[in-house]
Amino acid sequence: MAWFVFAALTAFFNASRNVLCRRVAVKTDRYVASALMMSLGAVIPLALLFFEGVPALTEQVPILLATSLFFESLALIAYFKALELTEVSLALPVIAITPALLLLTSPFLTGEVPSAQGIFGVLLVVAGTYFLGFEKKTKDLLLPFKKILANKGMMLMFAVSLLYVFTATAYKLLVANSSPLFTAASVLAGLGILFWLPVLASRKRRSEAAKSLKDGMLNGVLQGLESITIGFAFATGMTPYVIAIKRMSIPATVLLSHKFLNESDFKKRMLASLVSVAGAVLIVLSG
Repeated sequence: MAWFVFAALTAFFNASRNVLCRRVAVKTDRYVASALMMSLGAVIPLALLFFEGVPALTEQVPILLATSLFFESLALIAYFKALELTEVSLALPVIAITPALLLLTSPFLTGEVPSAQGIFGVLLVVAGTYFLGFEKKTKDLLLPFKKILANKGMMLMFAVSLLYVFTATAYKLLVANSSPLFTAASVLAGLGILFWLPVLASRKRRSEAAKSLKDGMLNGVLQGLESITIGFAFATGMTPYVIAIKRMSIPATVLLSHKFLNESDFKKRMLASLVSVAGAVLIVLSG
């Protein structure tokens, strides 16, 4: 059950980081925030890798690392922009819709037919997403979906959820072809380098980075720990089970954002996140 412990820790670190990232996103340039979080986050796995040693690497590692860096960088830009525009407890539950989309498109892309459990999971995810925009006083049953489509932050987080499909796959394969610590260190360090390039090219961003160092360090610690624990979870457990446990970061984020950021509509958003997570768990376990 070691994978469960690592996956649960990943959910906790992820939820904590989501709340801090929301606070950072509203006052810090997203390239600065990403550069600080990733480069400082790389320190922990790099230090541990120094003692463990570089593992034997397969010939697939370079292409897997490049793929991971490409999709992770796009997801990071969209993630911070989404949190800049929208409260984290409203935007993050949208992430749960990814397994539903994959299941619905599988008959056309892979020829796989969803099970009854999977279809019920899709309905729960849709219901949870619907609750996010639900209002008692309106008679327009489509209003919740209209509100979501009109919310740029939620739509950006939807794009992030799609990109996470590719990042999770690349990360899992990179762990299998190297080690959890090497994967965490190389991905975080690579992203740190990529995001420092536009920061160093701008005097304004360089100045902002110096002022944002404290938040960047805390974000970096959480990101580094999250990258390590998810790597060990993937290495010791089945991917669907790991993802199912990690989804618990969504209601945890809603809870923490209410407590520390005083975000509104707590009961409605918590209900929506729990329903969506239940659906996502049913979907990933149906496979």
